Amino acid sequence: MEYIFGHDDETGHETLRTKGTEHTDLQGFCETVTEYDDSTITDSFFVTEKYHTAEDMEGMCYDWYTIDKHNRIIDRTKAALQAADKIEKQVTDAQLALAELYEAMAQSTGELEKSVTDAQLALTELYETTR
Repeated sequence: MEYIFGHDDETGHETLRTKGTEHTDLQGFCETVTEYDDSTITDSFFVTEKYHTAEDMEGMCYDWYTIDKHNRIIDRTKAALQAADKIEKQVTDAQLALAELYEAMAQSTGELEKSVTDAQLALTELYETTR
């Protein structure tokens, strides 16, 4: 079911059109909840009258309402959690890359120390043989 909220410029009233496979019969205070990948939208409203109904050639049903006291709440918690998960993955990837870098640096440092020690020994031997 689709809920399309609007405003009638001629009367100044808030309106609601529903579209679905069946007609609706909304009365009194109502609430709709629409789930999206990144958010949840909750619309609360009071139906004052149903003023029109129709069907199209494909069998879709339409109902028009005048509403009052419309309130919309958009919960973006899903988007925030998705962003936090993405950041957490980036931090984990960076930590792994840093660990690999430290390991490579430690290996290079060990190889450098060995090379310096070997050079010192070679210089010492050379010095002693030339004395």
